[in-house]
Amino acid sequence: MSERLYYSRDAEIRAQRQQLIMILLAAALSLSVGTIATLLLSPRKGEDVRRMLGDHLSEVAEIVKERVQDARG
Repeated sequence: MSERLYYSRDAEIRAQRQQLIMILLAAALSLSVGTIATLLLSPRKGEDVRRMLGDHLSEVAEIVKERVQDARG
């Protein structure tokens, strides 16, 4: 973080929190724009892309479920 002078520790923490929120919002916006552009410019039909995404998300959900069960056990 830059060398700034804060009047209190609370002010410094608030500034850091605001900076983190802005970074996360910028990342989410960038990811959204990239995803939309990819879907619009994809050479495949929308139905095929949706099916592939659904299949992939199902696989990821299954992996996450297994990992959670392993962590509990």
